[in-house]
Amino acid sequence: MAIVAENPTGLEPVWSHFSDLYRPSSMEYLGNHGGFSGAQLWRAETAVGRLCLRRWPLDNPNERQLALIHKVLQHVHDQGLSFVPLPLPTRRGNTFVRHDGYLWELTPWMPGSADFCDRPTSNRLQAAMHALARFHLVAGSDGPDPLGPSPTMERRFRELRSFLNGPAAQELRRRVPDHRWPELDEPAVRLMEHLERHRSRLATILVEPLPPVLQQPVIRDIWHDHVLFEGDEVSGIVDFGTMSIDTVVVDVARLLGSLLEYDPFAWKEGLRAYSEVRPLSVGQRGLLSVLDETGIFAGGLVWLRWHYLENRTFENRAGVLARVDHFLKRLENAGWSGPEPA
Repeated sequence: MAIVAENPTGLEPVWSHFSDLYRPSSMEYLGNHGGFSGAQLWRAETAVGRLCLRRWPLDNPNERQLALIHKVLQHVHDQGLSFVPLPLPTRRGNTFVRHDGYLWELTPWMPGSADFCDRPTSNRLQAAMHALARFHLVAGSDGPDPLGPSPTMERRFRELRSFLNGPAAQELRRRVPDHRWPELDEPAVRLMEHLERHRSRLATILVEPLPPVLQQPVIRDIWHDHVLFEGDEVSGIVDFGTMSIDTVVVDVARLLGSLLEYDPFAWKEGLRAYSEVRPLSVGQRGLLSVLDETGIFAGGLVWLRWHYLENRTFENRAGVLARVDHFLKRLENAGWSGPEPA
């Protein structure tokens, strides 16, 4: 539940960088608003409407990364994508502020709710995939696409290899369960069992060479809770803090897996909707299965690493359990035929 910030006057140094038009008449502190990025949010009522003040985690993204993210958001917004929150300028024309060691940004508060799972209709699926494809189409129009192995796949393969054979694998086997968080112990044990059961399959995937792919700006953290709807229309896509240069298939697999879990007919429908706006090449379609399958394992195991190996704490513990449960359901119900191309 949202709470009023205990010391809103402590934010005066941040607000002083922005026009008086943006100063809040009232403000609500939302913590991480149910998210996992580590960002802290405030919802402000102002003369120009409702705004979102965001404090990014320390050095994630750093100034260079955030400047690149804001450049892409400015470009796509200039091309008419109103469902993307455009960072507001400071008095000096910058789009973020450094204060107290953190980077801060101010954007419009995007309307709507992340409620696809409550009404998972064909129209809403089409709207989500059309919005993602439009973002990719416009974001990729600002400069040539580099060609090379997907950074996401390289990073994921390294991490999965460590979970299979490296020190992380040995430590997890030793520490799970550790009884510090009993509600997580049981699904953690099941995840580790799935890892052992599919060890040979994953090992086969992880020795395959990574093909070169066309790359462009992608969102990466595009999933159910970051796509907002009003009725059947996408009213906002939020949280671009992990945006990077990669293949668009990273986003397509991430969003479809989040919205649909594993329903091959719905996957076909979603891919068809995406391709109506931005067709995927044969090579890009061939990456979907690998990205989805490895993403299920990596997505679940990263929570185990954070809790059991790195001793991280989480403000939204119920949300963490829901994410782990999501990956477990994918593992237990999907089979391993992979999403079929449309």
